[in-house]
Amino acid sequence: MKLKCDVLLSNFAFNFNLRRYTEDENFRLFNYVNELNQEIEKLEEQISDIKNEIEKYKGQGVNTDNQRKKILKDLEAGLP
Repeated sequence: MKLKCDVLLSNFAFNFNLRRYTEDENFRLFNYVNELNQEIEKLEEQISDIKNEIEKYKGQGVNTDNQRKKILKDLEAGLP
């Protein structure tokens, strides 16, 4: 009977510790996933900012190209 009680108590302690470990591990993984999600949000914001800058500079390039073409056209128009 004592052996049976010792085995049951040992099983209970094992299950209790396993459950506590599992809960701790789940909480740790939950926090890790939250950190990753925050990192993803920051990176997505940076990507968006960079895309906006690229579009801004593309527009400036088009304006510069148009200005160059206009000057060339004006110069050609002034030639005999």
